[in-house]
Amino acid sequence: MGRTKVTKNPEDKKKVGKGTKKHVIKSNEPKRHSELCKEILENVKRHGKSEKTNKLYAGHVKRGKEWVKKYATMQTEVEEAYKAQRAAGGMPVEEDLEAGAELDPDFADCLDGAPLECTPTAIAMYMHDKCFGEGCGKSTVDQLHAAFLLHYNTMKGNKYHESRRFQKDEVTREWVGNPVCSPEVEQMLKTCHNKNGEADRNHTRPITMGDLQRIWAYAKIQCPDDLDASASLEHLALKTKWLFWKAYSSTGMTVWTRNNETSLLKRKHIILNPAPHPSGKEQPVQCFELNLKGRKGWQNKMSKNEHQLNGHKFMICPQPNTPWACMYTHILNWIAHYETYFHRLDDEDYIFPAFNATWTSFKRQEPISSKSINTLINETAEAAQVKGAGEFTTHCFRRGGAQYRFMYAPVGERWTLARIRWWGGWAEGEHRDTLIRYLLDELHTYEEDHSNALLLGFKIDGSVKPDSEHTQSSLLAELANSVQSLETTMSKLHSQQGQIMNPIGPQFDIVSHFPVPANPNYYTPFQYSNIIPQSIPYPSPSSQYQHTTGNTSFHPSILYNPTSAVPVGPSTTTHAQLAALSISELASPPQFFSSAASIPVIPAITRSNGSRGWKIAVQDWQYADPSRGLTRALKDWPKEWSSEIKRKVHYGQRRMIAEEFLNEYNGDEQAFCTAYPEHKDGITALVNAIRKTHQASGLRQTRRSKGKRS
Repeated sequence: MGRTKVTKNPEDKKKVGKGTKKHVIKSNEPKRHSELCKEILENVKRHGKSEKTNKLYAGHVKRGKEWVKKYATMQTEVEEAYKAQRAAGGMPVEEDLEAGAELDPDFADCLDGAPLECTPTAIAMYMHDKCFGEGCGKSTVDQLHAAFLLHYNTMKGNKYHESRRFQKDEVTREWVGNPVCSPEVEQMLKTCHNKNGEADRNHTRPITMGDLQRIWAYAKIQCPDDLDASASLEHLALKTKWLFWKAYSSTGMTVWTRNNETSLLKRKHIILNPAPHPSGKEQPVQCFELNLKGRKGWQNKMSKNEHQLNGHKFMICPQPNTPWACMYTHILNWIAHYETYFHRLDDEDYIFPAFNATWTSFKRQEPISSKSINTLINETAEAAQVKGAGEFTTHCFRRGGAQYRFMYAPVGERWTLARIRWWGGWAEGEHRDTLIRYLLDELHTYEEDHSNALLLGFKIDGSVKPDSEHTQSSLLAELANSVQSLETTMSKLHSQQGQIMNPIGPQFDIVSHFPVPANPNYYTPFQYSNIIPQSIPYPSPSSQYQHTTGNTSFHPSILYNPTSAVPVGPSTTTHAQLAALSISELASPPQFFSSAASIPVIPAITRSNGSRGWKIAVQDWQYADPSRGLTRALKDWPKEWSSEIKRKVHYGQRRMIAEEFLNEYNGDEQAFCTAYPEHKDGITALVNAIRKTHQASGLRQTRRSKGKRS
């Protein structure tokens, strides 16, 4: 049979021009299962990681295979030389009895194809050589480990996947599982991590607005604005250097770019006459648009939650309040200078090209290198005597700009975290801790430490003493505003409370008319009696809304609870009284909303108090001790408190000791201690001794056991 020629319709052919996607015509014929599985595996390998990562990992695996083969060849030669040397000396060749001392015959090919028994050993030895032999760091070892892990994860389906333990299949007699997950490799990874101990913190120091202002002032002295660049080559170099610096630093400080991102800016990224905003908002008259579409962190995949239409474009406007960081002014000045004295910028030309050391010639198609820009930044900072010069690296402007807008900008000009996330180019799905670390690391690590705790009155930054007149007036004004706001709020609550309480019954009137004790025997946490008058607190919420009868009575100790000495109702404090406050009176903040129904605790007397324990018991009976939680003396406790089952035993012990000491011995400490030497053994021993004395004298009857009762 002859071959039939198939004629294709010319209209079916699509012209593929520049910038047009070429459509691949897919065959409708079904694929064999093996072919489809192979295609799936290839796609997983190709698209499971980024192209750059796949290339990096493939290089590690390739170099690992080469190293294993070289090592096997070298060991063969070493072994032969060793045996020859032993034989020449008439010495027998000793056998290495230690496990693994002899090289596996398949060692040279153990990384080619399916893993063998010696594959984990080969990977571990390669990691050891990179870390301890070549001195590579933790990141290199981690990349190597991840490369081989991915290499075997994607080999022959799931046969060598890390989810399976690396072991020999007893049926097929083949090794399965991922050899990278073997204990040998994992132990080597841990060893490499611990080689130099824990890694030191190596965050870049941010450039602050103060640092930038200081450099800007220094630049105006070194290179005045009216300096004529055409006067001489020296003037041109000086003008070029400082205009370059101002444009570069203001760009990083404004849009928070890393230094390598700033260096890669091209003329096409700056649009001097931007199109209208998609929302229809009016644009400022003075502004240009900066496009950072290729910025690290911006995601244009739907799976990365990047759905914004305008997410990589920045409207750059003048910033007259911070001229040292005004990107609008400095970029335009730099472009004008560049095009006047060097070359007109094309779209693909770099805004910050690589200049030579004299700042008189440059390479248009090459951006300034990281080393050169870091040198320029630190040398400039050192010349301007900026603190921290020499510590500025790739993220100095990014961190400094973000921290300024979040914490240090004037009130009203600070940005929210949502705006900072957008402006800084953090992806929506990035962990929030990354952003917080960028913003707060400098604050917590350097400025809010406690290294200056021994300095009297002044912080490291030279701030004024807390007892100065300026600080005092600020505190008083802030307190006055707070009290005024509190008065308004409490007035509303008071009126609402009256509406709730009036229908219940007249018994609540007792609360407002019950006389206040003249000298209450308790500690008041709010010691401002000369400013805020003490008033009767309202009943606790638990008692306000219970249905009661008209015969309900209130015990004075409950109505006037010592734990609620601060009035909950509207305050009658005046601003004139607040102005009379001193800072010392503000040292202890008031406890505004303490519970009115809480019962003071009976503080424990531990064995460590020894012979002093009975004195503490007497003191608790006579006096309050708020520092230990006893806000009212035990002798003044109502029956409802002392009879509570959890406090009854301790209350009775304190009472017995105190009454014996005060009533029977009239407070004579020497006579009491002579009569009861058991006081040295603690509270329990003393209480037992007092009980025996009372029983012997007939003051206390002995409890009869159940068996002896009639």
